[in-house]
Amino acid sequence: ECESDMELSNDEYKLPCSLPQDYLNTSEHSIGERKVMTRKQADLFIARQAALIQYSEANALSPVDLQNELGEILKTNPELPEAYFLAYLNGLRMKEYSGAVDSLYSASNHLICGINSVKIPGDDAHKSFRYADLNLAALHARLGHSNEAISAANEAVMMSQEARDHTCLQHALSWLTRLSPGNNLPLIQLSIAKCEELSLS
Repeated sequence: ECESDMELSNDEYKLPCSLPQDYLNTSEHSIGERKVMTRKQADLFIARQAALIQYSEANALSPVDLQNELGEILKTNPELPEAYFLAYLNGLRMKEYSGAVDSLYSASNHLICGINSVKIPGDDAHKSFRYADLNLAALHARLGHSNEAISAANEAVMMSQEARDHTCLQHALSWLTRLSPGNNLPLIQLSIAKCEELSLS
């Protein structure tokens, strides 16, 4: 079974229990009792909160409320990679990088387990791996870990080339361009032109 191979268990991963000082005023962050979410409800909640964090963070749940909701979701859906990924996004906005890294790795590990246990057609399974590497590159770059960021971006480039995924490839090449020392103006201009061609922002 994948879980034993990956040495994962429901007890091993805990959402970060220590929050930065700015987020410790829990008197303003009480959601109250909620009924258990179905998988479909959890998927919708996660998709909505992820979109709000990305495009309208002021309308998303507060970091503490979101962390509490994710804890409840993971009690009934412990193998839901998207919940761990949302925990990663939540950790980034709280600047709680250690928890963010743990959440990103947990998302990838649960994704691998899910892919191994269910036959996913075509390239869909490998797409998740490419974007996991891309997110890892972005995270390491944000933390100032240049070598790790370059390594993850190179992995994303190789996987994107094999799959002919031009969107992921362009994002990965953009990260490599940003992370490479020296005068990168020609590479940046080429990258911008390719992004415009692919309608990427």
